[in-house]
Amino acid sequence: MSWARPPSTPAARPTRRTLATSPSATPPARPRSCAGSTSVPSTAGAASPGGSSTPPNPRHLAERYPSGETAQLRRVYVRPEHRRRGLARRLVDELLAFAVADGGYRAVYLHTDPKVPGAEGFWRSLGKVVHDEREEPGGGHGIVHFEIPMER
Repeated sequence: MSWARPPSTPAARPTRRTLATSPSATPPARPRSCAGSTSVPSTAGAASPGGSSTPPNPRHLAERYPSGETAQLRRVYVRPEHRRRGLARRLVDELLAFAVADGGYRAVYLHTDPKVPGAEGFWRSLGKVVHDEREEPGGGHGIVHFEIPMER
């Protein structure tokens, strides 16, 4: 897992604090069997964004979750053969504990593509929907935006 604080000014460099749970903070491009592998079956990452441009977030969300006060959960990945064992939930719990311990965050935000199998149901079980783009005229980008309570 990784956690980064945003720069306080455009010229400043962010400090990076890492809570390691895997050899890599990003998931593999294609899941592969863990048989005979020493790799960790799951990863997670989070950062404090200065605003996401992919997909473009609705203005009211950018205003609701200001940079420096909001942690954005960027990715949680568990290899298919290790799913349904509570690993993702434990990773999220660790990220939330880390955000609370850091002391500078008031909210944890994320967005997900509901076309990813199991993603929407998982995030609904942990947080609340703050915006569902599928309800917009034309369906927006089809992304669902969530806030996860800092303490669970």
